[in-house]
Amino acid sequence: MKILIFALVNLVSSFFIEGKLGLNVDYAVFRHSDQQSYLEIFYSVQKSKLTYEFRNGKYNISLFFRLDVVNLDKDSLIISKGWKIETGFPDTVGAAGQDVVDVLRFYVPAGRYKVVMKGIDLFNTQNYDSVAFDVNVPTFVKGDKLLISSLEFCYSIERSTDTNDAFYKNSFRVVPNPTATFGQNVPVLYYYFELYNIFSGVGGDKFVITVNVLDNYQQKVQEVREKRFVRGKVYDSAVEVGTVNVFNLPTGIYYLDVVVSDIEDKILVGNRRKFFIFNPSVTPRVDTSKVIAQVYSLAEGELDDEFSKASYIATQEEKNLYKKLRGIEAKRRFLGTFWARRGGIEFRAQYLQRVKEADEKFTTKYEPGWKTDRGRVYIVYGPPDEVERYPYAENMKPYEIWHYYSLQGGVIFVFGDRRGFGRFELLHSTLVGEIKDENWMYLLMER
Repeated sequence: MKILIFALVNLVSSFFIEGKLGLNVDYAVFRHSDQQSYLEIFYSVQKSKLTYEFRNGKYNISLFFRLDVVNLDKDSLIISKGWKIETGFPDTVGAAGQDVVDVLRFYVPAGRYKVVMKGIDLFNTQNYDSVAFDVNVPTFVKGDKLLISSLEFCYSIERSTDTNDAFYKNSFRVVPNPTATFGQNVPVLYYYFELYNIFSGVGGDKFVITVNVLDNYQQKVQEVREKRFVRGKVYDSAVEVGTVNVFNLPTGIYYLDVVVSDIEDKILVGNRRKFFIFNPSVTPRVDTSKVIAQVYSLAEGELDDEFSKASYIATQEEKNLYKKLRGIEAKRRFLGTFWARRGGIEFRAQYLQRVKEADEKFTTKYEPGWKTDRGRVYIVYGPPDEVERYPYAENMKPYEIWHYYSLQGGVIFVFGDRRGFGRFELLHSTLVGEIKDENWMYLLMER
């Protein structure tokens, strides 16, 4: 079952860079029993990135997907599934604003899992993508503690009795948003979650659910009114759905914060999840004065150099605009707004410090360290948690594997000196949006 959703496509590059196919994958975990949980994996591909074949009066697409789920605790493959999606559309009008969305459901025991999903456009086999991430599936056991499921972000939620619909769940039609991105084209954030052990986990006859939107500094966003719901103890489990209007939020990173408390405001359980807003028409509400004061002493060439080094986190619109600026004052104001949007003077200082460290660590005779692949990764994602170095592996050119344990549940970056000049190139990564080549070792074999 598929559905076309009017969705945001041109995502801000500082959030993440999508693969060629535009594959987005997300998940949520709910209670099934004391022994098993209910794992939902939902995904989308961007209609504008697909290849069409016109026949029988329709514009047809043909996609193949593969999903593998590995139990990391037992080192065993528990799910291996391949499937094909073929459908047609009367036209391609509006293709740049639509996604193909689908959902998969499995029962799994508690534990640690690796999820790997791949997709390919069968009408253009050069158009493919893959996503890999780790999932920690908790136990939702019955007891005297109130429990909460994952927070699921959705394009829409509505009452339904159609149990044959792939998006049907607990008397609702729940269409997930795997991109977790809202704003310009998706002005309303729908959310879904479940509560368990209400009878034993809540004292008294009622409990309170409070929903807030927080900014990237975990502070309440004033543009979104706090929502507070008083619920009675009717069932031991409960489904909660709701909406948040985000059409007036500036572009940025936000969090949906859900707190459940008793009637005396004692917190019982909570959950928080990141989402993204892309609203280029909304003016950021930021104080640029402190950053402008910092860049005021810079000459025009120094301003150009700083923005060049900040290009890794700049949107294409910002890059295009900077090229059109004329005069030092315009560039000072631009850089002031640019850094203020991302956290102000503290963020600027941290970013430029990473640039300096990248130059010290990775500069070669061919290019400064910040321009190298290792430099870019270091600047954007910070120092790796662990580095495996293989300078003299047998029949292999030198390579390094960088580990980041807190990014998407744990990711790696593989850099190799494939040309033998001491220039380590990024060959493979498991981070969404970065280059992926699971056959990277062949590129480093001595021939």
